[in-house]
Parts: sequence; structure tokens; C-alpha cells
Amino acid sequence: MRNLKSVIDRYLSKQTQHAIMLTGAWGKGKTFDYQNNLLSVIKNTSVGYDALKKYKPVYVSLFGLKNVEEIQSKIVLDLLSYRVFSRWRMIRFFQKKNGQLTVTLSKLLLKGILLFKGFDKLTEYITSAGKEIKKQIDTKEVFICFDDLERRSLSLNIEEFTGYVNSLVENNIKVLIICNEKEIADNDFNQYKEKVISTVIEFMSQTDEIIGSIINNRYSGSPVFNNFLQTQKSFLIELADKIGNNYRHIIYSLDCLHDVYSLIKAEILDSKNDYAEKCNQEISQITKFILVIATEFKASNLSYSDKDAFKNRLTDFIFRDENDPAKSKAEQIIGKYYESRHDYKFYTSVFEFVTGAKDFSLNDFIREFKSNYQLENGKVLQEYSVLNGLENNKALDLSDEQYKVKTLQMLEYAKQGRYLLAEYQQVYFYCERFGNPLDFDLQQLSKDLKAGMSLASISRDYLRSASDSKFGFERAKGYDEGQEDIRLHGLHLLEKYETEQEKENEETIITSFLNNLNDLDNKYHKDEEFKRNITYLPIFRMLDIDVFFQRLLELRPSSIRFLTRLMKSRYPTLEYREEAAFIMELNRRLCDYLNLNKGRTRINWVLNEFQKNLEEVENKHGIPVYT
Repeated sequence: MRNLKSVIDRYLSKQTQHAIMLTGAWGKGKTFDYQNNLLSVIKNTSVGYDALKKYKPVYVSLFGLKNVEEIQSKIVLDLLSYRVFSRWRMIRFFQKKNGQLTVTLSKLLLKGILLFKGFDKLTEYITSAGKEIKKQIDTKEVFICFDDLERRSLSLNIEEFTGYVNSLVENNIKVLIICNEKEIADNDFNQYKEKVISTVIEFMSQTDEIIGSIINNRYSGSPVFNNFLQTQKSFLIELADKIGNNYRHIIYSLDCLHDVYSLIKAEILDSKNDYAEKCNQEISQITKFILVIATEFKASNLSYSDKDAFKNRLTDFIFRDENDPAKSKAEQIIGKYYESRHDYKFYTSVFEFVTGAKDFSLNDFIREFKSNYQLENGKVLQEYSVLNGLENNKALDLSDEQYKVKTLQMLEYAKQGRYLLAEYQQVYFYCERFGNPLDFDLQQLSKDLKAGMSLASISRDYLRSASDSKFGFERAKGYDEGQEDIRLHGLHLLEKYETEQEKENEETIITSFLNNLNDLDNKYHKDEEFKRNITYLPIFRMLDIDVFFQRLLELRPSSIRFLTRLMKSRYPTLEYREEAAFIMELNRRLCDYLNLNKGRTRINWVLNEFQKNLEEVENKHGIPVYT
């Protein structure tokens, strides 16, 4: 900000007894500009009365500070750090009476100095130093920046603070106050401000300059990443403008990008993998997704719980009215940054990393990248090359013959089941749009595409990718009967797949549980996924009572005891009614078994303990009433 530098230059070059103030909205880059641009100017400016001396800037954040003494102590620490670098040297510095603060400056900071333990004779040392002190720090050399005035503790009232600032400027100390004046709630602030502040500067950030400063200052130690960011600067400027130039959010998103890009660069972009070339071509779009999600997360506009909503593909949005006020949060955010939904590619690995759910997994990213661009041996599959070539703007630039050939190719691939389920709505739309120039029978078209979807559903890999788009099928209502048939058929196939998946998962959990019954205690405490499954899922409802009872009688006594403890703590985290029928039948069978086997054995003892616990559970919860 060129105007700010010139104001600071003039302020430093004159004898003054007033402060200046820099105000602007939060996150606009005020503090960043001070620390990365103004600070070097101040440090390199000669003090007016002595060209050999330079200004000594002190930075104090007022955030949470309760009184002037706390402010003074921060100033003392900063000033002494110019020549004194440890507590031991600070003590020696005062004990030898060769201190480096003038009497005037020491008196201004006395209360703050006295907060430090071990300086009980400090006043005597300071006041006796006088003109004998060599290499002093004088008041005229000091420049103090007070930041976050609006975030100070309420116990530090504005009158006390401005009075303290007034005492500083009257002793030739230069003072800059950085704040968001609109957030200062004190009604008397304007009255006190006029007494000590001569110039108020409204911070007007130059987006390109600040983005450049962030890149060069923050990532100077990472030259490869720095060079890459230079190529992305135009989007960073655009991003900053869209979020109101909140540079804290920009910095967070760049730090996230740095972590992800470093791995992608080393393991993909610089590799000889067959997909490296395509990743290099698409790295700007990948970067855009990372920055957008990170920025919106930092602004609290999205969270990990929004993941499923953001997974939507183009086909999930294509039939939504752009002016619909009921657009979802995901639609609003995606529409804010992406003019063409074709450019939007979702990466679960990135979303989970940015929102703090998981570490970034490069292997997951590679799998998602290949899926997003439908790559095989590093090349886009032919069916997707055709589909991508029929995007709206590209389709308009084709000749009539080219358009016909590509559309018929796409339709043939669709009939063969070579697209994801969620993309069949898009195929229908591409055939019908522009007034149906190829004169398709739309009813027959819908039937053909539904048959292709059924073929596609046979491929489990396709369905695993397509299942993420169920949300889109539910929202994107068809605009005619044929299109709606496609949507409903897709939902039916996805729901069928999810039911099958639930059954498979259930069988896997049951098998794992039964196979580990004799090692249940160890498995429970070492395998977090196993622990979650048997704690929060109605595992006993899933079991065959005959199989479980037979396994129970074969268990070691210690394993049965662990089952007893598990039952006692089970139902605060799970609905008893889910497993009530199993518990009651198991209790009945155990009672019958123990009545027939009354020998005094250890196994009978623990089985009896287990049965009594089941009885207590039944009595506590009662017989469930099903509605």
C-alpha cells in the first residue's frame, strides 16, 4: 500500500507528539502489511537527530491484555532483545549499572519492568545511571505498534489506554495503532482518539501486492512451491476478491496447498507414471479445488459433515435452476468459483485433510484422480473423450456432421453400460438439447439408457464411484417423463447396491466378531474399527443364536467374563430394543443349560455370572414394545 508507506515516511521524518492509526476490516492484511513491508522501512529509517541511529520498532498485540503494566512488560522485553538475549544477561545488565535504557524511557516502562522477579533494586539502578549510561536506547529511537485494540480485555478501558499512549508520544516515542475501528464498542473512543491521534488511515489493500508479498515472504524457503504459486497468482487474486480480501483465510489455504502439492509434485508430477502428464495438465484445477475448500472451511462456511453434499458431479446440478433461491450450500459455494461445472472435480482425500478429519493420503488421491478423469494407462477412456467433447460450448463449435457422429458414439457407449450411473442423465440431456436436432424418439431413448444403466450396474467398480451421486439423483428432478424415468431407475439401482453392500458389511462384521470371540478383549482394545462396530452396531441382532450359543460354550472363562463386562456397559450407547429378542433367547438357553449342568466348574461359574448379568439387563430395560 504505497500511500501508507509515504505516511509512515513523513511521520518518521518529523518531530511529533501524536500517534497515527491504521484501520480496516479483520483479515484484510493490516498486520501482514506492517510485518512484511512497513517493518523493514521503519528499521532502516534514520532517527532525525542522529543519522547513525535507526528506529527500533516494538510490536505489541493488545489481544487479551488487561492493564498498562502488561503492555509495559511486553515493550520492555522487546526493547531489551535488541542487545540482551537471556534472563541471565538481563540481570547482569542491571546489576552492573550499565543499562541500555535512558532514565526517561525507563520511567515510562517502570511498572512493567517491576513485574519481572529478581529486580528488587531496579529503580535504584535505573535512576542512578543518568548520563553515564553508554549506548542507550532513547525515547526518540522507539517506534511502538499497538495491534488489536478492539480485542483488548474489557478491564483495560479506552481512557486508560489512550492516556498511556499520550504519555508515550509526549516523550517523542512514535506510535502506530492498528485496529478495526468499527469493532471498537467504546462510545468515548472518538473523544479520546482526537487527543492523541493525528492521522487515521483507512487500509486499502492492493490485492496483487499483498498476494505477491505472501508468496515471497512466506514461501521464500520453498523455491519450487514459490515458483508454482507465481503461475497461480491470477487465481489467487480472484480468490482474494471473492472472499473480501481476507488474507488470513488465503494463508491457511496456501499452507494446506503447500502440504498437498509437495507430495503430488514429488510422487506424481516429477515421476514417470503414465498418469503424470494428465496430472500436470490438470494441476491448476486441482489447486483451485484445494484452495476453494480450504478457504471456505477457514471461513466456517463448510465442515467435514458437508462432505457428501460436495461430492456431487456435474450431473447432480445440471437440471437445477441457477436462480433457485433454495440452492444448497454446496451449490452456492461451487457456483461462486466455477463458471463451468465441468471443471469441478471432487477429491475426498483433499476434503478430509483440509477439514482436519484425516491426514492427506496420496494413494487415495491417485485413485480419485484416475476416477475423476476416467484414465486407463494414463489416457482418458474413449467413451469419456467423446462425452467431454460434447460439453455445451464445445458442442456448439462442432460441425453438424461432427455433432451427429459424436452424439451417436456417446449413445452407443451408453447402451453398452460404459458410463457411471449418475452420468446417464447427462447423456439424455446431450441427446435432447438444442431442440433435439437428431430427432430422437425420447421415449425409446429413455428405455435404451435405462437398459445401459442396468448393464453398468453389474460392474461393482462403477457402482462404487456412482454411489456417491445418490444425493444428486434425489435432487435433480427430471424435466420430462423420460428423463425422470432415468433418474428413478438410477435411484433404484443405487439403493439395491447399497442394500447389498450393507449385507456384505454385516456379514464381514459377524465373521470378524465370531472369529475373535476367544480373543475379544485384546481385539477390542487394539482394533479401533472393530471396537466401533461392536459398540455402536446391533451386532447381537445380526447373529445366528444357534451358532453364537455353541461358540459361547467353547470359550475360555476369561473371554466369557469380558463378554459380561461388555453387556453391562452396552446399552447407554445402543438401543436395547435392537437386541432385546436375542438377549432374552440367550438368557433362556443359558438358564436351561445351567439347570442341566450344575457341576462346580470354573466355566459354569462364569456362565452363571454371564446369565445373571443378562437377567439384570432384561429386568432393567423390560420387554420392548414395538410400534
